[in-house]
Parts: sequence; structure tokens; C-alpha cells
Amino acid sequence: MGYRDRADLPRAIQFLEAALKLQQAMGDVRGEASQLTNLGVAYRDLGESRRALDFFSAASEKFRELGNPQGKASVLSNMAIIYHAFGEFERALALHQQAFDIERKIGYRLGEASDHGNLALVYWDLELWERVQEHLQAALVIHQQIDDLRSVANDLSHLGLLARRQARLDEAIRFLEEARILHQQLGFRQGEAGDWGNLGLVYRDRGDWERAMQANEHALQIDHEIGYKQGEASELNRIANLLVDHGEFTRAISLHTDALSIAE
Repeated sequence: MGYRDRADLPRAIQFLEAALKLQQAMGDVRGEASQLTNLGVAYRDLGESRRALDFFSAASEKFRELGNPQGKASVLSNMAIIYHAFGEFERALALHQQAFDIERKIGYRLGEASDHGNLALVYWDLELWERVQEHLQAALVIHQQIDDLRSVANDLSHLGLLARRQARLDEAIRFLEEARILHQQLGFRQGEAGDWGNLGLVYRDRGDWERAMQANEHALQIDHEIGYKQGEASELNRIANLLVDHGEFTRAISLHTDALSIAE
């Protein structure tokens, strides 16, 4: 559960708090656990992360009382994401690991793969690249086994970004091309555009200006066609940077200006 419009959050919280009081009065522990979780999500989306943690912690206890390990694991993951955002990496790792251990025990493979991905994100911020690789590869294997192709493509994209971060450029291209082709087959055009854009960065790293420009232009075209303004602005800036590499400063300034206009 999440909230797209922050303006709706205060009203949603009022509704959820009223529902929570009713379920507490009725002794509905299952409903109480659900509403505590929803309130945690609402306060998190509102930017009140400490209050969100209080609700997630209370929900975790209720799920424990109910003997609902999957619910408890989900709440632990939500708490871990908040601690990660706070920069409390060790605490985030411990909670993600608890969630992972629960989901492995109950055989919930999709949750297990999600935990691998979340652990990879924390290790990325810690720059522990071998651990990042380990968890991304583990997530990829599970997603392949359960035939979750959208997630497979996402894992391949992240492995490509990791390879680029470690200057393994040929490997980065291989991962990103696999991700791009799969995103294209799935019809997920935003993912395909993201892969083209990342390929452009890798080709620029290799000094292959023409292929970098082609890749970024492919990304720009897709982002324009699907109306993804943030992607358009990003690709215009990348193309402008390539023009700077070739000393085409006037065109580069024009594209940077266009990107700023779109972003606004």
C-alpha cells in the first residue's frame, strides 16, 4: 500500500486511525495488524519516518501474536528501508536479514528475492561490491526460477550498473543488453529506455562516442513517446555532455536549457 498524492495523506491517516480504534475495540487483532502497517506506510510517505517506525514496530508484534511470519517479514523490511534512509546501515542489514530468514523458512521465494535486492542496496551504499554481486545474483536466480521476467530484467540492469561501477565495461554492456532486450520483449518501455541510457554511459566510459550518442538518442526517443519527462530531461543532459566532449558547446548549452525547461 502506498499513497501517490501527499495531499490525501492527512485524511487517509484520520480514516486509518479511526479504523484502528474500531478494530482494537472489537478485539480484531488481524485487522489491527493490517491498519498499523497501513499507518506506517502513510506516515512514511508523509515524511514522518520516526512515527512510521512506531507503527511498523507495533504491527510486527501483532503479526507475531497472530503467528503470521509473512506479515512480520514484510514489516521488518519496511523498517529496514527507513533505517537505510537514515544511514543506519547495520540496523538496516540486521532487519533485512531477519526478514530474509523468515521468508526462506516459510518458502516465500518472491519475498526472499526482494530481501536479496534490499540487502544489495545497503551493501551498495557501503561499497561492499562483492556482497552486492552476491545478493543481486541470488535475486536473479530466484526470479528466473519463479519466471518473474520483469524482475529478471531489473536484476540484469542492476548487475550492469554494478559492472560499470567496477569498470568491467564489456560485462556491463552484456548485462544491460540482456536487460534491454527482455524489457523490449515485455513491452516495458520505460525499462528499455533506462537500459539504453545506461548503455550510453558505458559506451562513453569506453570512449565510443558514436555508440554512446546512438544509445542516448534511443532512450530520449522512447522517453518522449511515453511522456516520461524526467527521463527526457536526463537524456538531454547526457547528450549535451557528449556534445561537450566534442567541443560542441553551443548545442550542449541549448540541450541543457531544454532539459531544465522539461524538468520544471
